[in-house]
Amino acid sequence: MAATVAQKPKEMGKLAVQATYDYFQGKKVSPNIKSPLELVVADKYK
Repeated sequence: MAATVAQKPKEMGKLAVQATYDYFQGKKVSPNIKSPLELVVADKYK
């Protein structure tokens, strides 16, 4: 395996709570909310 993706569950939770809050405040919420990811590559120099 050369690479994988690290998700950020804390940030995903924050985005979900914010979207829920916005929805109940009557704001328009996007059906797709992008959350940050981090590419993790294999270390070639081990």
